[in-house]
Amino acid sequence: MLAGGVAHDFGSLLGIIELSASLLNSHLIDKREVDRKETTDLGEQILTTVRRGSGLTQQLLNFGARAPVDTELSTIDVGGTVQDAGSLMLRLLGEAIELELKLRCQEARILGDETLLLQVVLNLLVNARDAMPRGGRVCIDVDCVDVANGEQLHSLAARPGAFVRLTVSDNGVGMSPEVADHAFDAFFSTKPIGEGSGLGLAVVYGIVQKLNGWIEVASRPNEGATFKLYFPRVDASARPEPLVRRARPRLDNAGVLVVDDESQLRRLVASVLAASDFRVFEASDGPSALAEFNAHESEIHLLITDLVMPGGLNGYELAESIQKRKPDIEVVFMTAHYSKISNRGDAFASRTLRKPFSPAQLLELVAGRRDC
Repeated sequence: MLAGGVAHDFGSLLGIIELSASLLNSHLIDKREVDRKETTDLGEQILTTVRRGSGLTQQLLNFGARAPVDTELSTIDVGGTVQDAGSLMLRLLGEAIELELKLRCQEARILGDETLLLQVVLNLLVNARDAMPRGGRVCIDVDCVDVANGEQLHSLAARPGAFVRLTVSDNGVGMSPEVADHAFDAFFSTKPIGEGSGLGLAVVYGIVQKLNGWIEVASRPNEGATFKLYFPRVDASARPEPLVRRARPRLDNAGVLVVDDESQLRRLVASVLAASDFRVFEASDGPSALAEFNAHESEIHLLITDLVMPGGLNGYELAESIQKRKPDIEVVFMTAHYSKISNRGDAFASRTLRKPFSPAQLLELVAGRRDC
């Protein structure tokens, strides 16, 4: 409950920042002042920070088992992702544990997702921290290796090829062979009842499999533990495609009812839509949205609503009520509660905006609903 509530509020705030920065950037791009580049660079930096914050929101929900891991994969830099999370990792480990980073490969690129990779690292660090109650040392090593045919491999999933190897080692209490054999089993834990779910390493194993990799573990009692994660390396010449500004979709003068109790986010959404020639009506909750719809029913063709709102009427109920009156009205939902998306299937997910979202994502989805 705590993770879901914090993530929802955080997602709404990030939505405000995302839209504000994107609008600022688009307004500045046509100006010719000397400091235009510096200002637009700042806008891009804000957007990048917001997207990372969005990833942390999803990580928080993943950690609480409230979000799906159906993330779309892209080319990421393992070393850069680990290095950027340095301060977060230090806070997680605490002052009694020393952290050493070894980034020995400049082209440690894989097909993955920064949020999932960071979750893997953090789960391994939690495991290491708990194995060193009196303090100790953790080393994270990122290097590039070539596994040759005939080389001795320690996992059934191992295979020859070019890989990025992420190694997390500690000098903690270690594990016996029997414990190591079950380390990745779901709900297996050596901690006292109530102090561990037994899911941390199981989650690591699942994510590594999703990324087409494998894990090797070496440990002995009182000699620490070493986890080696192998991910298929992406060719250094393969670079992510540069960000291309898309032309705005051609939209007719449709009427849209925007409903969200977060007034700043609602107004920004309205501004984006108005700039694309929509006629926008606003409401802060379900009851006021119904009143607005009653007053302008013939003018409203599309409903964009948050899912969780005060007033005794949530987004689902609001949509159902309006669709009874106007069955052909299109509906787009907004939410930071990712589990509410996955629980309702692909059809629901196809018309849902995950907070935070950009103006381009908003307009793309809205244009798609109008073309249906």
